[in-house]
Amino acid sequence: AYEEINKSIELEMSWFNYVLLGKVYEMKGENRLAADAYLTAFNLRPGENTLYWIENGVFQTSVQKIVPYLNSFLAED
Repeated sequence: AYEEINKSIELEMSWFNYVLLGKVYEMKGENRLAADAYLTAFNLRPGENTLYWIENGVFQTSVQKIVPYLNSFLAED
């Protein structure tokens, strides 16, 4: 059980690190790299919570402008 808990913690940190990396790339104006980081975060942990952090973590991000692919996920809901 201890190993499973540690694995879960690593996965949780992993997706969030990609969200933060995307924010750094976005601040540098490197929107393609930001989109890659956001897509990786979403693939590691798909769902509304990840989208929330992509849109609102640190500063607001326009999903439509930076990661239009994720708009198709939002449209399905």
